[in-house]
Amino acid sequence: MRRVGLCLALAAAVAIAACGGHTPTAPTPPVDGGNPPPPPPPPPPPPTLSKTTFLAFGDSLTEGIFGTERPLTVALSLGLPTAYPFQLNALLSDRYTAQSIVVWNGGRAGERAADALPRLNAALDDAHPQVLLLLEGVNDLGNGATIQTATNAVEDLTRAALAKGVQVIVATYPPERPGPSTQPGVPARGNNAALVPPFNDALKKMALKKGAMVADIYPQFDVSLVGPDGLHPTAAGYARMAQVFSEAIEAAWDQPASGTTSRLRLSGDLVRQAAQETVPCRRRGPGQVCS
Repeated sequence: MRRVGLCLALAAAVAIAACGGHTPTAPTPPVDGGNPPPPPPPPPPPPTLSKTTFLAFGDSLTEGIFGTERPLTVALSLGLPTAYPFQLNALLSDRYTAQSIVVWNGGRAGERAADALPRLNAALDDAHPQVLLLLEGVNDLGNGATIQTATNAVEDLTRAALAKGVQVIVATYPPERPGPSTQPGVPARGNNAALVPPFNDALKKMALKKGAMVADIYPQFDVSLVGPDGLHPTAAGYARMAQVFSEAIEAAWDQPASGTTSRLRLSGDLVRQAAQETVPCRRRGPGQVCS
């Protein structure tokens, strides 16, 4: 009997296995997919500028020559790729991608501020800029003008632009390097090295008086950025000039996207104020700038 019972048990086990039998379990509950996760928020809109059309006006440092080539003195254009206006155009366009930015190059090598007013008026009428970037006067000093006379000539240019409703950024000149040229065949032109600092001070005070802003290139420009002739910047020097102007423009007219802050607002590397040691910052335009 025991053998019969064992056989029956084995037979039952084989039958259960053949049918795929197993110990019954509770049914698996359905997977609750729930609601899909919310999509990520859209990226913030890019920053914008309240001013988008600029005229860079001045002498060879605006035209962008190195002193070793013949000046172009062409009609109003975007200018040489190495010149600060061209590089400034690229800097602003890279940041303000939702806008069309233009920086016209109105530089003319050898020009004196005392002679520039007719050309400036014509350039303002042609370009219709919202902002004038003005760097003029050092050639006046090189032709015997006093600092006051050269400053008065730059003031006439500033006044003419303001009268047309154009805002003005007056730039200071970078340092010159006195002494002989560092490249054979290139004449030395750093003859006004001692006059540049007091001329820059006079320009800053004039700009403040006229309600213009200042892009203070001089203190942000190392003499290593001056080219072989002692006057014209190197390629890196022109790039530095573009950066100073870019910072000035952003500090004055940047409109950051909602919830963000301008990179330069309230920064110590903003547009520097005319005579900043003694005159407090004033508020101009959409944000606080030194003017």
